[in-house]
Amino acid sequence: MTPIASLEVGLQSAWPLLLLPLAVGLAWIGYHRTTPPLDRRERLPYIVLRSLAFLALLIILASPVLNRIRNEPQRAHVALLVDESASMSTADTPGSGDAVARSQQAREAVRAVAEELSDADVALDVIPFATEAEPTLEADSWLDAQRDATGAGTDVIGALRQAADRLAGQNLQSIVLVSDGRPTRGGLDAGELAALGRPVYVIGLGDTLAPRDLAIDRCDYAPIAYVESETAIQVRIENSGFRGRSTRLRLLEGERELFGRDLSFEQEHGRTQVEIPLELKQPGRKRLRLLLEPLDEEVTERNNAREIRIEVLKSRLRLLFVAARPDWDVAFMARTLRDDPNVDLTLVHQNESKSWIHAGTPYTLPRGLRALSEFDLFVLGAPGDAPRELYEGILQAVERGRGLLVLAGRESIYTSTAAFDALAPALPVQRSRARPPRYRVHDVRLTPQGRLHPASAPLAEVADARNVLDGVPPLLARHTDVRAKPGVLTLLASDTAQPQPVLVVGRFGNGHTAAFTGFPVWRWGFTALEPARNANVEFFGHLVRWLTQPRDVDRVQVTVSKPVYEGGEPVEFAAQVLDPQFEPQEDAEVRLEVRSSDAGRSTAATLLLERRAGKPGEYAGALPGLGPGEYSAEAVAKRAGSEVGRDTTEFTVESYSVEFANTSQDVGFLRELALRTGGRYVGIDGARAVAAELPRSPQPVLLHSEIEVWNTTPLFIVFVLLLSAEWLLRKRRGLL
Repeated sequence: MTPIASLEVGLQSAWPLLLLPLAVGLAWIGYHRTTPPLDRRERLPYIVLRSLAFLALLIILASPVLNRIRNEPQRAHVALLVDESASMSTADTPGSGDAVARSQQAREAVRAVAEELSDADVALDVIPFATEAEPTLEADSWLDAQRDATGAGTDVIGALRQAADRLAGQNLQSIVLVSDGRPTRGGLDAGELAALGRPVYVIGLGDTLAPRDLAIDRCDYAPIAYVESETAIQVRIENSGFRGRSTRLRLLEGERELFGRDLSFEQEHGRTQVEIPLELKQPGRKRLRLLLEPLDEEVTERNNAREIRIEVLKSRLRLLFVAARPDWDVAFMARTLRDDPNVDLTLVHQNESKSWIHAGTPYTLPRGLRALSEFDLFVLGAPGDAPRELYEGILQAVERGRGLLVLAGRESIYTSTAAFDALAPALPVQRSRARPPRYRVHDVRLTPQGRLHPASAPLAEVADARNVLDGVPPLLARHTDVRAKPGVLTLLASDTAQPQPVLVVGRFGNGHTAAFTGFPVWRWGFTALEPARNANVEFFGHLVRWLTQPRDVDRVQVTVSKPVYEGGEPVEFAAQVLDPQFEPQEDAEVRLEVRSSDAGRSTAATLLLERRAGKPGEYAGALPGLGPGEYSAEAVAKRAGSEVGRDTTEFTVESYSVEFANTSQDVGFLRELALRTGGRYVGIDGARAVAAELPRSPQPVLLHSEIEVWNTTPLFIVFVLLLSAEWLLRKRRGLL
């Protein structure tokens, strides 16, 4: 197709050209009388040169722009997506002969497509992918590189979408997918790609029949349990090709076998469910290994073992909730606590005759330290006529490591001088004199300390840019006579011109205390927005655990997203850094050193954590490629060369990867994907045939360009030449 071009001239300012007659008149007047005198014919060149110089100057002032529009053919692009997930390291026998790794088969497929298209006017873009699409490479660069198939997952649909978006507007006419096609991440519905707008041609790799293999497909267990309890580990075993064979499933703690069972497989392909009972007798972190003894001829042994980590706590949390006259806040808090299977709640209140009852039966309030020591946390609502001995016992128990949570309300310890004075040494708040609560609607804001504090951190997920809790109903009242003590932390505050504390936490002796000053909070659990509702329920759970298992807020804290990672999966780290006033430290340098516990605590990797945008004091990073084993990670934070603090966390990387749970080619998924997009499915032998039939037509593209004529060097040179020519002529004639 012949390019069609059009030129248009536009002026940004037309008024300078209106001055052209005036410029010509000035040029004529300038040479109307000269010394020495010139006749009319001799004056003409001077008038023309000056008029042209004026014209060039007026053109510059008018700022003309030359618009050029043309159609040019754009050559076709073909995206070649190559699967580099861990399952591509599996070896198959595509024809006859020795087994060949799928990654090597993919290399041969890419080479075949590149050679077939070498003489065509086609741009071939190779895009490696696993859990996501990587940067685009030229075919030769990808073939020359030494690349390993180690990706922790396969997101086929996500990679296809990313490739289409990345090459949008570049005449992308088709996509070639080279994969074994078993998605382990992202979407599983090939119909989602029907609107992709480009055909997807699939080169399928790997055996289409399930190989001979045993695998621990699923391993479900509770990561938190309690001493003197019994938990169960649910295991699902996948068998393929071992009918009539037997093996043994073992649960190991170090070298000691805790459980063992012989398994026999009666079907060629099937599943076996095993429940492993586990008694927990000692508190602490339990590290276990589930092992399925391998059989000969298994395609891989990387799916025969799983790592298990269980935090064993000393007992269920025992809570004493005293509320003489229950209100909606008490009902909401009690329901939240009862829904937690790790909490044993004792809720007591008074009946009409002022007698204390629990679950409808009379109850005697415990008095003194010995009676109250069996509880881990005390929650106080309306105090009623509770005896002073109760408060004295609570004070002693908190000083020895128990927790205390005070609720606000129309009736609370804030409205009882006797109760407030009795608990005053332990409370994180103080007041000058008792006043009734003030009713005023206001939203709640998460303070900088609250965003990073373990008790209130879940609320950060629903905080907006101003840290106001989005979707959380406002509070209707607050005890205005209450203020935070020096040295405590305010986690929640009112969103007012002068923020007032809503939730304050502190320490008394070895125990932690918390006090709400605003109410009602029951509405937080009934918001219509599910994310806010879930965050609030999680917040109260975190608050209870922080109070019952107190840990000071260290200036540096580092965590991992989970205790056990699959092989090949990147380990995700998060750290928070606070200054001496427990405000977020935004300009720190947080360096992480990861050590292997299995190799004499040698350094396995180092990582510099990056600041999290919009979250002051928080730093994050991920570390891929760690081999199986036990690891510890130490984060050291520095500011201006001085150390702020350090913290350590532990995690496990297991050899198991979901990529090896089923290593056969998902030919059904790949065929449907090609069918839904208008492409075609072939095996490894059809790579050249697919390349030969790929659409490769150039596409006309409308190109628009602007040239600022007034801002060009040639126009400036013309202006200078005109003035120079006039000056030279004047000099030759001796004109003054």
